[in-house]
Amino acid sequence: MLIRQFIFGVMPSLVIVMVFSACGGLSPNDCKETEACRRDGQCTLSEGRCVVASDQDCLYSRACGVRGECTASQGRCLAASSEDCAVSEVCQTQKKCVAFEEECIELTHEFCRDTLACQVEGRCYANKKAKACVVGSDADCGRSQVCQQKNFCFADVENNQCVPLDCANSLLCKMLGQCTNTNDVDRPCLATENNDCIASSTCLVDGRCKAENGVCVVDDSCRAKPPCLLQGKCLTRGDECVVSSDADCRASEACKREGRCTQGAQVCVPGSDSDCQQSENCRREGLCSKAAEGCVLADGVDCKQTDVCVQEQRCRAVRGRCRACHSTPECAGEGLCQWTGDACGATHASHCQQSTACTQKGRCTPRNNQCVTCKQSEGCKIEGACTLRELLCVVGSQDDCLQSLACQSQGRCRFLLERCIE
Repeated sequence: MLIRQFIFGVMPSLVIVMVFSACGGLSPNDCKETEACRRDGQCTLSEGRCVVASDQDCLYSRACGVRGECTASQGRCLAASSEDCAVSEVCQTQKKCVAFEEECIELTHEFCRDTLACQVEGRCYANKKAKACVVGSDADCGRSQVCQQKNFCFADVENNQCVPLDCANSLLCKMLGQCTNTNDVDRPCLATENNDCIASSTCLVDGRCKAENGVCVVDDSCRAKPPCLLQGKCLTRGDECVVSSDADCRASEACKREGRCTQGAQVCVPGSDSDCQQSENCRREGLCSKAAEGCVLADGVDCKQTDVCVQEQRCRAVRGRCRACHSTPECAGEGLCQWTGDACGATHASHCQQSTACTQKGRCTPRNNQCVTCKQSEGCKIEGACTLRELLCVVGSQDDCLQSLACQSQGRCRFLLERCIE
């Protein structure tokens, strides 16, 4: 009969069970019948002792079923993987379903934040699906050692690692033109190229379009150039001068003369009727009302009251401006191409001959500042020039002569070679 005595000695990472027999030894089956086998997986006889020798020893122990310690390693059972924990009682009852440092634990954000992996590598987020602490945010990377030591301060969640900031694709680049990576933890991105500044928001909004000492700054070299004085284009953007502020527009000749006193998309534009009303063109040409294309004539303005009417005979309102008669539709259509003092009129045969009134209606000669037909003209009445021929009124027949004053008062009633003779 076997007499078994168990003496348990606790040593680091190892529980040794010594088994003695009065009959001089144990058989392999004796170990499988012990409490140590059922409890801790010490089910294999080795050198006179019952020890943990294989995963099979662990699988049928309470250490596996209760605590998930289902893998044999160095003479004991331990939780080597989350698969070990998944079948355990502590997983089902206490949510300790993840293997960490050879035991099953409950994976929480608080737990991950207390790990060395969080402190060193920024793996501070509990990913319960992956059953691991992973890189989850820029903030976690920013507090880690790899950020402080290597400038790896931004989360690459897809690859579960902290990485350097990709300056070229960052907001620092888009907003501030800082698109070049550095090894400086405090200044990971710098502005080194003018084109980066030009493409950034700070250039468009603040006029900072030149790279200098790692940042985008204002370049004032255009202020000494004519586009600034004349058009308010005082900011240097690459190779061109552009509009960047209302103040520059207000100080320009474009504001003084044309009412373009407000910053637009690319040029100075009228911002209100008051911009137009203070301009020289308002006083001189009546261009006192704001429109999309600039300052135009206000409704009801009479061009005859403007300086340009008196000085340049631009007295007709056409498409928002005072224009000379020869630039009006009435000139092209009716031959009214000359200012007569109070209106546009036809004062020369050439005015009528170039108009559609002549080519389409036969009104090719002027009379009382209007284009009329040959039969309505003074030349017909006096000289008998009542026939239109090649846009000219000529004597065309005996009848033309007979009805003329030349016939009635001078006896020139006979037609010969486009003339009335005696």
